[in-house]
Amino acid sequence: LHSKARPGEKERRLYAARRKEGYSDEDLCLAIDGCHQSPFHAGENERRQKYQSLELIFRDSSQVAKFIELEVRANTGLGAEKATGH
Repeated sequence: LHSKARPGEKERRLYAARRKEGYSDEDLCLAIDGCHQSPFHAGENERRQKYQSLELIFRDSSQVAKFIELEVRANTGLGAEKATGH
């Protein structure tokens, strides 16, 4: 995410919903980092488009879990380079 990006009302609602589901701030930060580990979401796709919005990352609990897994795999060397994120 851009360093000057600011979440809007929709992103804040999605964040609050994930927190109510039991995800911690640390978990949600891991999900953001995990999204950045995905080559597809970082722009290595047919459109050369980055898909790294908070709206995407926090859309639902399965998205959060997917991106956390990408970050964990990247940090443990368990094949994150093969993860496409889609």
